[in-house]
Amino acid sequence: MLTENEKHKAKALAEREKERLEDIRTQDEYARMLDKQEQDRHNEVKAHEQRAQEFMNRMADTVIKNMDSRAREEEEKIRRYEMEKELRERMADEQKMNKIKAEQ
Repeated sequence: MLTENEKHKAKALAEREKERLEDIRTQDEYARMLDKQEQDRHNEVKAHEQRAQEFMNRMADTVIKNMDSRAREEEEKIRRYEMEKELRERMADEQKMNKIKAEQ
């Protein structure tokens, strides 16, 4: 009877140890799963920030291109206006010269 009790105690002790080790293994797996989830969240946030930064960069590039385009258009308008003004002045000078010649 004593040996049987000792066997039961040893068996119960072994069973408790097995359960304890299984609990430890389960907790380790759960901790690894939580770490992976946290890393995945971190990676997603980082990717989101990267996409937002790329979008902002594209928007800034577009704004700069539009400003450059408008500046070129404005410069072209000014250049055309100055050429037309110079042409009108030349024609006016030529008309004055022709009038002076005709009067002489």
